[in-house]
Amino acid sequence: MNTSYRFNRFVLVLPLVGLIYGFFSLETRITSQTSDLLAQSAWTETDFWKDEDGDGVFIYDTDSCQADNNWRFNADSALVITEGVLKCEEDMPYLDTIYFNWLLKNNETVLSMISKESDLDFQIFAIGEHELILYLIDPENTAAPTREKIILRR
Repeated sequence: MNTSYRFNRFVLVLPLVGLIYGFFSLETRITSQTSDLLAQSAWTETDFWKDEDGDGVFIYDTDSCQADNNWRFNADSALVITEGVLKCEEDMPYLDTIYFNWLLKNNETVLSMISKESDLDFQIFAIGEHELILYLIDPENTAAPTREKIILRR
């Protein structure tokens, strides 16, 4: 009878182990899909929307100098943002190329960009093969509605 009890416990525990393994395997696939989409090729910043007064109404605010900025997410977690031919600050060449490290947090819903100068978190509102929509998260009030949206395309 003791052997039968052990066998029954084994039979009950085995599916639970399989379920846990399957969950973590799924999480890994989701992570790699999002990372793969980000790192697949360079993105061009096409739209920037701003809610100036917090009323929920966003105004298109893309300067022509931002419309050709390129974002390159590398598989090694490096992110390089380069200004295109159109320069926003001609007298500040150190802004022509900005380096970050990036990582995904909160079940792939937050993109963190980390540099020596600043840390930025964006909610990933949508990501697909050709479009990435990011909402800037206020670091002082992470529950506050976003006031800046960035759209990247390729």
